Amino acid sequence: MTTLGFIGTGGMGVGMAGNLLKAGYNLVVNDIQRDRCEGLEKAGANYAETPKAVAEASEIVFSMLPNNQAAKSVATGPNGLLERRKVLGYGLISAPSTRRQSLMPIKNSQKKGGS
Repeated sequence: MTTLGFIGTGGMGVGMAGNLLKAGYNLVVNDIQRDRCEGLEKAGANYAETPKAVAEASEIVFSMLPNNQAAKSVATGPNGLLERRKVLGYGLISAPSTRRQSLMPIKNSQKKGGS
């Protein structure tokens, strides 16, 4: 079974992540507010301490983040998604409330093999 990651389990993210669990996927979750993941953990998700840890444990990572800075920090910050060790076969699906332009530096860093 594919292991999926989900970062950002606030109002919209928790529902999306919950549906992935209901569909039978293994799920690894992370949120800056640890308590937002507790309900998903009770439903079978595993918690990871950092976005990097989510990426290392997952084949595909979803993110649902509230703003441009959060999206950039999760991707390129310390222990961010782009610090993961595995490179091939990895996918990121981002559904943030951000502008497309704010994700371009993340896309460019990904092409260079990390930050």
